[in-house]
Amino acid sequence: MNKTSCSFGLLFVIGITTGRQGLAKEASVSTSISKHSVQVAEPFTVETQITAPAGTRVNFPEVPTAFGELEVLGSKDTFDIPDQHDTALRKWTRQVTLESLVAGEHEISAQEFQTERDSKKEVLRTRRQQVQVTSVLENQVDPLSFRDIKSAVDAKMPEDVSHAWIVWLAGCAVTLGACIATVVTVATRKRWKTPRQWAAGELDQLQQDCATGSPRTKAVFTQIETIVKTYLEAQFSILATKQTTSQLLEEMAAVNGMSDLTKNLANLLKTADQVKYAGCELSSRELEKATCDTRELIYGLDHSSSLALAHSTGVPKKREEP
Repeated sequence: MNKTSCSFGLLFVIGITTGRQGLAKEASVSTSISKHSVQVAEPFTVETQITAPAGTRVNFPEVPTAFGELEVLGSKDTFDIPDQHDTALRKWTRQVTLESLVAGEHEISAQEFQTERDSKKEVLRTRRQQVQVTSVLENQVDPLSFRDIKSAVDAKMPEDVSHAWIVWLAGCAVTLGACIATVVTVATRKRWKTPRQWAAGELDQLQQDCATGSPRTKAVFTQIETIVKTYLEAQFSILATKQTTSQLLEEMAAVNGMSDLTKNLANLLKTADQVKYAGCELSSRELEKATCDTRELIYGLDHSSSLALAHSTGVPKKREEP
């Protein structure tokens, strides 16, 4: 009887432990707001927190300049912070400071955060938040209630031919155009940047630095190597940032139809190794050419069907904030 009870108790403990481990493996998102009612021009904060198992990658969307009539004053992101209660979990936090100069009820739209773990992608979506903005003049004493002011007297005025409908029509047209422009702007801001777009932006900034200044060769090639490896990891889930040059080239050589691109990648990475470890120095023109070659390499990798088939990651699924 005692042996049977011990066996059932052990199975119960194992089941609880397994259930807790299963729950800990799922990422979650939560949002909190410091104040739901503020005055005009009074700052408040909105904090979004992602909780996920260790080893998860979390991509934050770009911070917009405003949420409707709520203007963004600033933001602060913290990444991969250990959880105080569970060492197997990590936390990613975004804190955005907002204010509004327009009284009324305003809405903070939902935000999407993309996570990736073990080659599986997931999109977490926050809830929309409401905030009431009140004017400092509200709930004040009416000045007409204690002054000796006579009420208004209606007087007949000669009626003129009104062209107000023209002004009204023009105003409607302007308002409609502004609404369409706002919708297009918001839709454009909500688009995710592709890895190739991100790499192109980084290379544009690097090329501008090479053209306007005289950066050190080692710094330029370190940045080029980081851009290429980060692009490969984001686009094809290749752990390039954690591999040596020989390991990465060996993995690329195993893909059929990639000989030319692999050769260009090998030349670029070997040059970067020579610059970092042998102290080679290149001229500004050579650095600018290396940046252009990197751009062409990323373009070729992005249009390589062989590499895309060999490292397919699938379509990420979406989950809403509970």
